[in-house]
Amino acid sequence: MSGVARRQVGALHTAYFHTMAGLGLLLLPNPETDVWLSGSLHGADFDGSLLVSRALGWVPLLDEDGLFIEEGTTADGGLAIALAAEGIVSRPTIPEMVGARAALLTAARVMPSVLPHRAAGA
Repeated sequence: MSGVARRQVGALHTAYFHTMAGLGLLLLPNPETDVWLSGSLHGADFDGSLLVSRALGWVPLLDEDGLFIEEGTTADGGLAIALAAEGIVSRPTIPEMVGARAALLTAARVMPSVLPHRAAGA
């Protein structure tokens, strides 16, 4: 888990950060386990986890349509969305970025998407 830090950012959401590369993952729970009261329990926790992540200096990566970029799935069927550090000053090489992404996926136990793609909704 070289260079990767794990942080609980919500009751249901965990983030993994590779601070040297400025890359991260936010793990979302399986949507089939959501509970609806006056709204989605997962949705409320997701909103809070984004606030915590932002307070730590991490923001979700969005595609050109403003949708979250999905990096893969967890063993229990949840999604992993891409995060990036705000104001990163290092300039990692492409091989370092590839290695950092692999370290993140391994540490978070995420099965990567063949190609990163948009998450339909988080």
